[in-house]
Amino acid sequence: MGSERTRLRAVRARAPRVAGVVLAGLGLVVGLSASPAAAATEGDWINEGGPARSADALDTAWYNGQFVEIARGEDNRIWWRYGNRPWRLMPGNARTHVRPEAVANPIRGASRFLVVFHTGDDGFAYYSFLQDPNSGRWSGWSRVPGSLRTHNRVAASYSDDGLTLSTIVNDRIYQQHMDYRDGQAHFRADWERLQSPLVLSMDVTDAFTFTQGEQEFYAAKGLTNEVLVARKRRGDRNARFTELPGGARCESVAIGRGGDPAHLATSPFDPGYAAQQNMAIGCISPNDHQLYLNRSTDGGNNWSGWAHSSGGPSPSGAAPEIHGFLGGEVFALLSWGSNTAPFKRHMIVMKRVM
Repeated sequence: MGSERTRLRAVRARAPRVAGVVLAGLGLVVGLSASPAAAATEGDWINEGGPARSADALDTAWYNGQFVEIARGEDNRIWWRYGNRPWRLMPGNARTHVRPEAVANPIRGASRFLVVFHTGDDGFAYYSFLQDPNSGRWSGWSRVPGSLRTHNRVAASYSDDGLTLSTIVNDRIYQQHMDYRDGQAHFRADWERLQSPLVLSMDVTDAFTFTQGEQEFYAAKGLTNEVLVARKRRGDRNARFTELPGGARCESVAIGRGGDPAHLATSPFDPGYAAQQNMAIGCISPNDHQLYLNRSTDGGNNWSGWAHSSGGPSPSGAAPEIHGFLGGEVFALLSWGSNTAPFKRHMIVMKRVM
């Protein structure tokens, strides 16, 4: 276990890109296609959370050359650590019943900030900025402006012009936008509802560039547990979802992509362009409560088809987390769902999936 953890962290530090074979033939409004593909190279499951226990997968963000990891503890308080140091309780005594979200963002392409969002027990969304990772200083919790209340998690994605926050109320997706300038966070007056079909849950990638410009890619669970996907330009209020071929039914879905968050590559000739096209969708099956994966190496235009994650069982009763790294690798994280070897219930585990 120790050697595998060291090896995987070394891979995240080196960030080489693993090439994959893409598929052809899905005919979607966003141009998807599918055909047989070579199996992706996967690592082994490791205990990423150490002593931490959570009913949810943890969330991560790359900040000042280290990972910041955020988790909802079994006490429903928010815990964090920086660079694999000991876990610490976030100040402010915030409580949540859903996974918090961490996101780092370039500020005008130069310096960076890191902010954590969570859904409070009162239904409002809150945020706090990391001010000093070494001393553990954070800003106080502030409420995201607007009248919206939700009992779902807040997903956050970044681009060069700020952050997009997404959540679900009454099976509809609502979004808020945050811009950071002059040392302050600026939001719209209220959340806006997307013109999209009814969905039960959703996740979104960070912004990336594709042939139609800067976009986000969404994965959602529909009303019959089908997997819906959409590619949306930044600022558009219309997200046209279509079912991802393959017939998957999921308890929960998650999506993430690779690439350097501080460098939004705009040209196919940029070495970072290929890395940010690596994507994976994770699905927890309602049949066996195991993790299944669907992968793309061209920004979601072609998908590999659903396959069980390799290396034996992957029990989980909660949504997975999919996140990427600088050179194009993509990782899956789970809250382990049972006391089955080699882990205990609610251990936070991770593996490389691309």
